Amino acid sequence: MPTLKQLDCSIELGPSNIKLKEYSHRYTDGCVETFVAVPNTTLPFSIHLTSRGYIAPGLAVFVYMDGMYQTNRNRLGLKMPGDGVQAKDYEIDFRLKQKEEKTQSKRFIGRDWTFKELNTSTLTLEPIKSSELTCCSKRRSRAKCQPQLLQQRWHD
Repeated sequence: MPTLKQLDCSIELGPSNIKLKEYSHRYTDGCVETFVAVPNTTLPFSIHLTSRGYIAPGLAVFVYMDGMYQTNRNRLGLKMPGDGVQAKDYEIDFRLKQKEEKTQSKRFIGRDWTFKELNTSTLTLEPIKSSELTCCSKRRSRAKCQPQLLQQRWHD
């Protein structure tokens, strides 16, 4: 994905993490949309989200595919840049690669995402979405989030 508001997001293939080529970028208010070519073989893929510079004391990402929740990650306690503060203390590097499902025993299992060969006789296009939220926490109050600070969409 193109950079948007200090965030870089890409869809990457397999264990080598090769970024998929992107086509036709479209920007709207706080949103960027791009298209990727889906490989014609079964391959695992991941979503890689990184930040550059300080954005907020906490960041979270939620992933939905075909309108179905897949996974999320968050990181709190990010520090303001300054003397003695390293980039790893205020930037994020999330690699998301699987749907997380809760079992009846209240445990979670992960199912890797894969591109599968398309049956073009019944092809329908559905979006893969990833929404990042900025979260702030205060010592004496609950964490507050501003929904959909940034939304990135992928279409296959």
